[in-house]
Amino acid sequence: MVAEAGSLEVHFLHKSVIDFLEQPQVWETLDGFVEGLDFNAGRALAVASLRELKATLPELGMVLVEDNEPSHVWYTLKRALQECALVEESTGEAQEMVLDMLDEVMDYHWRCIGGWRPHNAKSLDEMAHWSYQFDCGIGHCDSMFTMACLFGLQRYVSQAVEDDPRKAQLALEHIVVNAAIDERGFSLDIIELCLKHGADVNRQFHKGLSPWQVVLSRCNPRTVVLSENFAMVVHRMLDAGADMASGLEEVIFSPEHSGNFRIQRSPLEVLRERFLDAAGGQSRPSSARKINMILKKLTRHVIEKGGLYHHTVEKQVACLDGVMIVWDIADPVVAREV
Repeated sequence: MVAEAGSLEVHFLHKSVIDFLEQPQVWETLDGFVEGLDFNAGRALAVASLRELKATLPELGMVLVEDNEPSHVWYTLKRALQECALVEESTGEAQEMVLDMLDEVMDYHWRCIGGWRPHNAKSLDEMAHWSYQFDCGIGHCDSMFTMACLFGLQRYVSQAVEDDPRKAQLALEHIVVNAAIDERGFSLDIIELCLKHGADVNRQFHKGLSPWQVVLSRCNPRTVVLSENFAMVVHRMLDAGADMASGLEEVIFSPEHSGNFRIQRSPLEVLRERFLDAAGGQSRPSSARKINMILKKLTRHVIEKGGLYHHTVEKQVACLDGVMIVWDIADPVVAREV
């Protein structure tokens, strides 16, 4: 079939076709058609996107707000990074050369127009890198490394962490906030590598939360495979010394009691709530049983590490002098046997 294609060129694909072709199973099937040949479709697409960026004129007055004023330069970069991720999946190799050239080309576009808008009163030297104004969830990007974390370039990030273990903490923080933990086990390998190189799961960095607490807040085990993947991340973090006293906190307003209440839930309570909700939402009894089994093993591991099933409830009240204090209105609800 490849031989019959000859020099045919595709000039347009409908978005529904692109979405279909980018599905992991479909992409794997397409890669199989050229197995044994010196050709990789993802690499060819990434190189084509790189050439397109090189041929594109700098966009004067470009605003880095994709929804309102889409930028062809930024769109092409995103596409190239996604294509590099596809190459990594199919070859298992980091695309350093392509990413280094993308870095150079984006730096050229950025400097030609004096930086993307808005500048926020910062000079190019103060921003230091073309990715500075991109919102990565935990502050400013500052290198192709942080962009690679954001776009899930696992091989590139893993290689960078192996070469410089000091990047392990930064990679872990970017990944737990931004990367998906999906049914392909996305980012699990990088998380494990970061922990292997000493990344601290308890260091606060994002809205006062640690990587451990961010994983708890993002826990969404809605399928059996997702339950397995989230459980794997939790097991790794438990073995890395996750703090059992650091759960999640939420503040709610109760009209009935006319006040704000702060509820602090232990890690075990959070995990059990999420996994039991997932099990209850399954259409197949067999799927519900599997999720419950995953939760049972996870519960044992948390308890082994000193975790408890409990929460505390506090109410915020005002003193006569107007100073706000927190009054504990409920004893911790504790249950070791869950």
